[in-house]
Amino acid sequence: MNLFKIIADFLFWFPVLTSVLWMISGINFYLKKEREDYEVEDKELPPLTILIPAHNEEKFIKETLEAIKNLNYQKFEVIVIDDNSSDRTSDVVEEYLKYENFHLIKLLKNVGKAKALNIGLKFVKTDLIVVIDADTILEKDSLRYMSHHFNKIPRLGAVTGNPRVLNRTNLLTYIQTAEFSSIICLIKRAQRAIGRIFTVSGAFTMYNKNIIEEVGGFSPCTATEDIDITWKLEKKFYNVFYEPRGIAYIRVPERIKELIRQRKRWALGGWHLIRKHKDLFLNLKYKRLFIPFLEFLLAYIWSILFVVLTFLWILSKLISYKGFTISPIPTWYGAFISLVCLTQFLVSSILDRKYDKEIFKYYFFVVWYPIIYWTLNPFLVVLTMFDGLFGEIESKGKWIPPDRNIIKLN
Repeated sequence: MNLFKIIADFLFWFPVLTSVLWMISGINFYLKKEREDYEVEDKELPPLTILIPAHNEEKFIKETLEAIKNLNYQKFEVIVIDDNSSDRTSDVVEEYLKYENFHLIKLLKNVGKAKALNIGLKFVKTDLIVVIDADTILEKDSLRYMSHHFNKIPRLGAVTGNPRVLNRTNLLTYIQTAEFSSIICLIKRAQRAIGRIFTVSGAFTMYNKNIIEEVGGFSPCTATEDIDITWKLEKKFYNVFYEPRGIAYIRVPERIKELIRQRKRWALGGWHLIRKHKDLFLNLKYKRLFIPFLEFLLAYIWSILFVVLTFLWILSKLISYKGFTISPIPTWYGAFISLVCLTQFLVSSILDRKYDKEIFKYYFFVVWYPIIYWTLNPFLVVLTMFDGLFGEIESKGKWIPPDRNIIKLN
């Protein structure tokens, strides 16, 4: 078998085999950890603090705080860290300071999400913290299902929740609704069943505060602090769990431009992971992390090969290039992968149906996901490769350039 045949087989079989692995492992997780319903008693609920980093979130933060105010949870504090917003974010938050458990920290220098969270940590008095985005809407019982795990699972560093798409407004958001169920949530089930979760949700995760401080807090030296903190925890042999009953509603990009910006950041964060944890395979003590890291590396290799061979295919059409090429235009293999994708979404929809009763409405939109994946993600992986591996990373977590640095606590 020659090299070109190996590459062609890899490009075809890698997404198929990983999909099958996700479905089998996801079903296994459901049967062992999720199938039986249960109630969490109040005595199992430790006090916690919700940290909300915010930058120019005047439009959405009121809805977020209203949902928090109505949580079915006994004792919790709320700290909003306003990261030098130029709109009325702080004014909106100040309306809630009449409640004794709501607090506001104003940063008069923009420092980015990770540093804002680290500043907020200094004011936390509880053992558990919940990190959510300023436009995340928590389901009223979600924290109950997540917090009790810290009393039962040894060395538990984090529990990541189940993000559901809130703004289902057009074709792009319909596809992302299907993606979050069939790709993101199913993968988290599968990875936990296999052993280790690749990344927590940056929009909604609960952490052990003392463990977060032990591993050095949230790092601003990455485009994706959620991936980074996950691997910092797991390389210290702390557990990361997925709780599908921990439901939160998030807003996803509604325009292609916004989606590209988001996925470019995700791709860049992947390169930062490789750069910061390249020593992983050099030490057998990390052997339980090999599978998720290897799958991630193969996905990036797949992306690079796809882009290179697409370029060669275009070249062959322009100048009659006779070398090895593979057409990026889906033919029978594209139809087969789409069928696998639909099967995967069917499995994930069955698992998710009790959390999202409308999920089957978006069943046939997931068939568009492979097309977007092939035309967007691989090219962003290649586009961000040089910057991710060799570029400056000190300020990648910032929203806007800094200006002043004063902390004011209300």
